[in-house]
Amino acid sequence: MHSEFACDGGPASAVPLERLADDAPLKGWVFRVAQNLAHDQRRRAIPRAAHSLDDSAAATSYINPLTAWALTISTHNLKEGDWLLQTAAASSVGKFVLQLAQQYRFKTINVIRRREQESIIRNLGGNEVICTADEDLRARLQELTAGKGVERAIDCVAGELGAEIARNLAPAGTMLVYGALSSHRQTDPAKFTMPVFAPQLIYRTATVRGWWLPRWVSSKPLAEVRAATSDLLTMLSNGALTPPAIVRYSFKDFQEAVRLADGEAGQQKVLLDFSERAP
Repeated sequence: MHSEFACDGGPASAVPLERLADDAPLKGWVFRVAQNLAHDQRRRAIPRAAHSLDDSAAATSYINPLTAWALTISTHNLKEGDWLLQTAAASSVGKFVLQLAQQYRFKTINVIRRREQESIIRNLGGNEVICTADEDLRARLQELTAGKGVERAIDCVAGELGAEIARNLAPAGTMLVYGALSSHRQTDPAKFTMPVFAPQLIYRTATVRGWWLPRWVSSKPLAEVRAATSDLLTMLSNGALTPPAIVRYSFKDFQEAVRLADGEAGQQKVLLDFSERAP
């Protein structure tokens, strides 16, 4: 989820407009979204990116920004003043969620695992921070919610942390699980489980639901995906959203690129450059 490559021709990639049509009167970028759901492979043209985006920004302007937007504004339908809890808040998606919170005026409870990440969250306008390295998660959530529990959450860690968030959902609360960082580099099958406390779900009628961007895209009218992407590109172009820092590798150095991409979530995004200009 957080260490994917951005490159021409991937599952969701930005490609120069002139590569798609020789007689295209404008130069810029379009997005190609490839889907493979029930063996149904389709390609859809999403709006052309603003000319002010360079190729690196365009290559990283689809998956993470749209994931953050679709989780918060579309699926959770957050409004001004609503609260959202997110795990891995210093990740790439987490940073976009924080920036979107400033645009849409919702508030955030941000769970991190290292205290040095708090400054990242605060600088991006995060309202509350819980560091699992030195704070009791359950006690802090009870304090922040006045014992009512969390109404809306997004989780990309799963495992024990995801299970603890689920245990602290409010009555009729909903948690969307869009990643499983706790299983990263794991081979033990037990590491791929999330031990949800069943009575909490039953008596609070809470919901823990899986969420995946390709499924969201395929479930929505193309016009809605187009409009969301266009809005995000505008925000990236005018500075309302900041694209992630990137590091670019030529294809001949792909092994080093893979090594870096498999590292810590939230670090620089890795771009593979297939052009003749690549160093």
